[in-house]
Amino acid sequence: FKCTPVGGRKLRQGGYPFPGLGHAHPDANSFVLFAKGEHLITHPGPCLLKRTANHNTVLVNDRGQSGQAAEWLRAWTALTRRRAADLLLAEQTDRYDYLVGDAAAAYDPGLLQDFTRQLLWLRPNLLCVFDRLRADRPSTFQWRLHTGGDVSRIDDRTLRVARGRAVLTIRMLLPGTGRWSWETGANPDVSPDGGISPWTTIELTTPDSTTDLRCLVVMQIADTNMPCAFPDVTEWANGFDIGGKSLSGGVHIDLLQSQGTNRVFSLN
Repeated sequence: FKCTPVGGRKLRQGGYPFPGLGHAHPDANSFVLFAKGEHLITHPGPCLLKRTANHNTVLVNDRGQSGQAAEWLRAWTALTRRRAADLLLAEQTDRYDYLVGDAAAAYDPGLLQDFTRQLLWLRPNLLCVFDRLRADRPSTFQWRLHTGGDVSRIDDRTLRVARGRAVLTIRMLLPGTGRWSWETGANPDVSPDGGISPWTTIELTTPDSTTDLRCLVVMQIADTNMPCAFPDVTEWANGFDIGGKSLSGGVHIDLLQSQGTNRVFSLN
């Protein structure tokens, strides 16, 4: 998971910009997922053009983060702002990892009021991702994942990604009107010297513009030769419960806690 000020915290605190700052990518609040020897959710690798669209994060009105769409990240636009993207929480225990990032300031001023992403990694095989996105004016949001695996649809809300000996089941719980689409092809932005191409871009979108969007996606890893029983999901008035005995008590999701940096995930 990545969510830091451009150039890192030391630079933000008054350090001197290093010459290689243009190598950074416009990818705040992005993550990758590697399991069972396979890159299931991946980044593009070396790029000729650095675009947010090539990372596992969010576009707003099809626009990426500041400084993108160039061979070298145009970092100065972000360095001069008072607010910056940052990692708000990184907690690790024997049972889970909990991460929270705030990436609203990574986008051009006025595009987003809020973009907090919360990730709960429940060992050994469950990842929960919750995003809160708010804008001043009605906007469209493109929630993106990328993979080198084979993508297929299980149902309207659930996808399957298979690569090597690993299978990733991806289930959308929010938004209620969300829909999946994906496209496989060459990526013209990547470098021929190690960039990942071809690959598949998965996108979660809604049919209407909104000023306030909550996305909740749950992913489960399994072996290709094992039956994949996705944990039970129970919806209640203000949230969800995932799992139960199969997940040592399961995950409780309280959407009333989705304001600011309050934790939406807890373990039963």
